[in-house]
Amino acid sequence: GFCFVVVSSKFGPLHIEERVDTFLSDFSKTLADMSAAEYQQHVKSAVEAKHQQDQTLTEETERHWDQISMGRYNFFQRNHHVVEMSKLEKQTFLDWYAKHFGQESSEGGRRLTVRIFNPDHKDCVADDRSYSDGDLLNFREEVDVFTKTFKTPQSVAKLVKGE
Repeated sequence: GFCFVVVSSKFGPLHIEERVDTFLSDFSKTLADMSAAEYQQHVKSAVEAKHQQDQTLTEETERHWDQISMGRYNFFQRNHHVVEMSKLEKQTFLDWYAKHFGQESSEGGRRLTVRIFNPDHKDCVADDRSYSDGDLLNFREEVDVFTKTFKTPQSVAKLVKGE
């Protein structure tokens, strides 16, 4: 999946989410207008970045432990990415991008947005898709996306209740 982390002390989460959506829409147009040669140059740059050696032993260790902790054990994942990226044609990428990030992305993409509001942005909280800290224990019951039974640990329940 993809993760966008944006932090701002100047703008509220709703404004930031709107700007991210605008960026994704505008980037789609940028991709569509890009020449084939320019697209291939970007692919070449991405491949070269994947071929970069880890700069420190810590980077290499983190990369390997990520594979172990996620249970994938694909220690040569970067090499596989390079092969797949090199084969990817511009139109195929545009189709994939539209499916996952386009306006009609409900078929191929899902979104989880976590918004953390600064007290200075309390006026921005009025949104039917936002939950306040008092709603955390009821979130699971209200949102029909959880398929497994989840029991809130007592330590979390006490923390949320302020005990």
